[in-house]
Amino acid sequence: MTDILKIDSATLAKVALDTHNPVMITDYNGNIMWINNAYKDYYGYTLEQLVSERGKSIFGKLTDPEVKVAFGKSIIHKETVRFERKSINRDHSEKWAISTITPIIENKKVVQLIIIDSDITNQKIAEKKIIKQSEEISRKNSKIEAQLHEIQYQKEEIQAQNEEIQAQLEEIVQINSELSKYKNHLEELVEKRTKELEEAKEKAEESDRLKTAFLSNMSHEIRTPMNAIIGFSGLLIDQNDLESKNQEYTDIIRNSCTYLLNLVDDIIDISKIEIGQVDIRPMKCNVAKILNEIHLAHLNQGKLQPNVDFNLSIPSEYSNLHFNTDQKRLYQIISNLVSNAIKFTNKGFIEFGFTVNSKNSTPKTKELRFFIKDSGIGIKQEELPQIFDRFRKFAHSKEKMYEGSGIGLTITKNLVHLLNGNIEVKSEYGKGTEFYISFDLEQDKDSHSNDNNTKQTQLTEQYNWSGKTILIGEDEDFNYKLLESILVNYGTKILWGVNGKETLEIFQKESNIDLILLDIKMPIMDGYEAIKKIRKEDKNIPVIAQTAYAMVEDEDKILQAGFTSYISKPIIIDLLLELIEKTINS
Repeated sequence: MTDILKIDSATLAKVALDTHNPVMITDYNGNIMWINNAYKDYYGYTLEQLVSERGKSIFGKLTDPEVKVAFGKSIIHKETVRFERKSINRDHSEKWAISTITPIIENKKVVQLIIIDSDITNQKIAEKKIIKQSEEISRKNSKIEAQLHEIQYQKEEIQAQNEEIQAQLEEIVQINSELSKYKNHLEELVEKRTKELEEAKEKAEESDRLKTAFLSNMSHEIRTPMNAIIGFSGLLIDQNDLESKNQEYTDIIRNSCTYLLNLVDDIIDISKIEIGQVDIRPMKCNVAKILNEIHLAHLNQGKLQPNVDFNLSIPSEYSNLHFNTDQKRLYQIISNLVSNAIKFTNKGFIEFGFTVNSKNSTPKTKELRFFIKDSGIGIKQEELPQIFDRFRKFAHSKEKMYEGSGIGLTITKNLVHLLNGNIEVKSEYGKGTEFYISFDLEQDKDSHSNDNNTKQTQLTEQYNWSGKTILIGEDEDFNYKLLESILVNYGTKILWGVNGKETLEIFQKESNIDLILLDIKMPIMDGYEAIKKIRKEDKNIPVIAQTAYAMVEDEDKILQAGFTSYISKPIIIDLLLELIEKTINS
């Protein structure tokens, strides 16, 4: 105990900060110096509120007398004192806790005291229930005892009336029998209820599984035709002889399909958030690279108004900063907020980027703070508290209708919290809006990396795959024609299998296949069974899965099945060409 008490205050504060128990630190006289976040969460007081409403000293008017006794005992004997106490929270609810007062000793003198509370509210509630039940049992026992006394009294008074006494004894036996039956009935009810709860749990789990399967299938069924629409639209746009009006129509088709796919992704995301099935995959990622990709993507979308400056701000000293998080979800969060800024800004500027700041509370931890600012239409102050609610849309304009489902900011806020971050918004109606997203950046985990893998990949303008043979496994005719239309321009020989079985047979017959593009969902034999059989014969041939299943768990399943890589539908032509080039060359 002596060694523990001599630990320095900073170390104790760090321990107290990390614990889930409410912790308070006072000086020798009982004046409150510090409370941790768990204290605030448990009792509902910040330090300022606690001092303001209950007084600076822990011996205020609302403090239980035993606190003062235990406090004095801990100081006098220089030892840890534990006691049980009841307290009233800021919301006037009743809490029970076991408080542990530990003195901090410097130079053999008590300079501070740490009070740590352990919640026993549920235990107290249970004790009250047990006492109530015990009182009920005692009442019944008293009643039975009174009956027995009455019987005994009658036996002593009327010994001659043996028949009456015998009848009374039989009545007692009957009562005991009823009690036994009641006990057995209670046990049957408990067993029945337990079984019902287990069945309800199984049904709930099955419901979650069915919902996940439905979301996956819905994504697949929508992405399959969209793959053809977006793909062939892209091929039409790339044709130089297309009339400008037709090219404009084709752009509209492709942009509308992209909007529809984003809407489907949003619906899937909000559904997964509601059932708690969002899978977070942390990895080390380059922050500047992600923001550059977002900046370039929105520049290429062509949705910016011509008189809007669109700027990306990256601190030069952190141009190569790495951060451990889910890269896909971080991209989604920032991109969603940038899209909102573009949608609601007709003139002026849009700026996004990040800063890195030191945190006063924990010197070893810095704060990574993203920002997205615009000079758009802004948000009214009374509407800011509801800005992250589902289906809320606050664009008050009679001249223009703004597209959107009203769930984008809801998804964004939930994803930020899943990544252990915080999001806040500031806005002035008619002048613009600012969003801030902050994460803790621990220096021993996140660092400046000097590797060369952070450079943005440059797409090759032209590929030459003359003499290469690509086998396509695809059951949808229009999807095959799309792939054929893309690949025929690069000198490749193309083979086609309309299902997994036929694709496997072509692979077994042809000896010069360089690459296989294999769909997952096919009749007769699906892509998973086909890749299993292919890998038994050839472990090295590159096989790319091209699938309309686009959820994170689908990606893991595909790669674990033995595929070299995968591309999701609708297929982006440039990404497909880059992936084929990378796969063939490797």
